[in-house]
Amino acid sequence: MKPCLKYSCLILLLCFSSGAGAQVPFQPRRLGLSSSPKSFGLILDTDSNRKEKTFNSYALFLDCYQLLSGEEEKPGYKASFSHNTIIRQGYLNEGMVYFLYAGSGGVLGYVRDYSSATHKNRGLELGLTAGGGILLAFKDSNWEIGLSFLAEFALHIRQDESVSHKTDLSWYANGLFRAPLPMLNVYYRF
Repeated sequence: MKPCLKYSCLILLLCFSSGAGAQVPFQPRRLGLSSSPKSFGLILDTDSNRKEKTFNSYALFLDCYQLLSGEEEKPGYKASFSHNTIIRQGYLNEGMVYFLYAGSGGVLGYVRDYSSATHKNRGLELGLTAGGGILLAFKDSNWEIGLSFLAEFALHIRQDESVSHKTDLSWYANGLFRAPLPMLNVYYRF
């Protein structure tokens, strides 16, 4: 098992086994940075419905597909929205609270997709998202840290790689191939 997947599973097991679903105050207004091998971004979380324990996330990302390997010179761009529900919450210890959440939403971007072709195949990405994660909040601090996963079920509209000036429509493969890559998020709660 890969190390990042092993640690992710360990964190999830800890969350399901501790706290017994204790009720913890949740403050969803936060601004954060996200980093992963697939993207870097800015995230804003806002209230949706505190009674139902839901919140909305708005994100702007730089898509790093083939950027870190040096095969691509410019990042792609994408914006996403998700409506999230807290499915479990509790205390890990006296100074740390966890929130396990899942949600769905939409994504729009101008990105490059997975391809064996040598041509640049940037194009419009438009689709739905499904994701989830864990958020760790520290007592007596406004700083929070999170680990999240995001799958994108999207279409990719681009110029055909073999025939110039022809529009091509395909599934955005990177949205599923790169879904298991975790995103590390650091937030400031206000």
